[in-house]
Amino acid sequence: MKKITAAFVVVMLIIMAGSCRQLQTPTSAEPTPNATQTAAAQETQTAISGQPPATQTYVAQQTLTAAATATAQAKASQTPSTPTPTPAGIIYTGGDYFNGAISVPCYWTGTSRTDIGDNIHNAYVNSIYMSNNVIYTAGYYFNGAINIPCYWTGASRTDLAGDGAHNAQVNSIFVLNGTVYTGGYYGDGAKNIPCYWTGASRTNLAGDGADNAGVNSIFVANGTVYSGGYYYIGGSREVACFWNGTTRNDLPDYGSGFWQVNSIFVSGGTVYSAGQGNYYSAYNSCQTYYSGYWTQFSFNAVCNNQCNATQLASNAVFYGNGGAYTAGRYYDGTNYYADYAQGTNVYYLPTDYPGYNTYVNSLFVEGNTVYTAGYYNNGSTNVPCYWTGGVRTDFGDGAHSAVVNSMFVQ
Repeated sequence: MKKITAAFVVVMLIIMAGSCRQLQTPTSAEPTPNATQTAAAQETQTAISGQPPATQTYVAQQTLTAAATATAQAKASQTPSTPTPTPAGIIYTGGDYFNGAISVPCYWTGTSRTDIGDNIHNAYVNSIYMSNNVIYTAGYYFNGAINIPCYWTGASRTDLAGDGAHNAQVNSIFVLNGTVYTGGYYGDGAKNIPCYWTGASRTNLAGDGADNAGVNSIFVANGTVYSGGYYYIGGSREVACFWNGTTRNDLPDYGSGFWQVNSIFVSGGTVYSAGQGNYYSAYNSCQTYYSGYWTQFSFNAVCNNQCNATQLASNAVFYGNGGAYTAGRYYDGTNYYADYAQGTNVYYLPTDYPGYNTYVNSLFVEGNTVYTAGYYNNGSTNVPCYWTGGVRTDFGDGAHSAVVNSMFVQ
């Protein structure tokens, strides 16, 4: 276990080939104490995570060449370190680690790990939520034949129903007034069907009826279940969308390419959806990648990079402190780097290993403090971590790869 203190924090500032807005160092303002929140306010906050790969692999990532590594390290030293913010509460993170034989689902309270698997099957935590001092996690496990969607209350697992014959999984969880809501998809042998479960009762959602679709994130507000995700059209077009209840709302894009919502948050009746997509122009043979968020049906581009320069993703969205925050990653052609944005102001998160990949999968805002969580590769293993502002805290056993897919702060 290793905690990276402010004296050792180096914030990476990468100047990308496209356009990102106002690259800055993460702020470290004094947070609003958690005690000032009402119980109702705490109940409406959730750890929304992006959808991780259905099959998680744990391998060392490709390294940069010596020259590229030297360039990345030089860029990483351009920005001074930031002071340590005072944490507002307890940080809970959910994910999984590889014990040498199987993938073990778990959650961390601070840096203390709690395993919740059966020690027999590969299992994965995609999302975490805290309600009434109970920790809920959700994901899936492999039963030897198919992936089974499920959620855990503490360490007690509840299986959910797909069609019983094909893969299914949960990508997001929300708990309100003792009711557990989970969102994901299940397969029917021909396609993946988007759905959410209220307790153990499944509600199917509509894609195009013929192609794959899925729910990546779920939020409940004013008695309505909101689900963010995507659906395919003919396998050559992916449309970002959200459902309020069972009504699908397609989000505007550039009319082509592959788009999806990775995270959804509702505040004051306004729906915020974070995601990304790409657009190919036949006119100049140029492909542009976009990441950002939609405010209702208006897209706010946090970053865009033209002509295959970089791939971008917004994996999480949170509305707090009077504005929208997103978190995700960008790709410089060799490696992934982590960032978050306040509106369209982008902040890059520190790494001690600029030649390897760093990912942010989840975001939480408490008062003036921004928390992000994910993992990075150190050349030999994936290290789970979270950032408080720009200060990174590592955890894991140091020997086995682990990932964080979701976080909650209370």
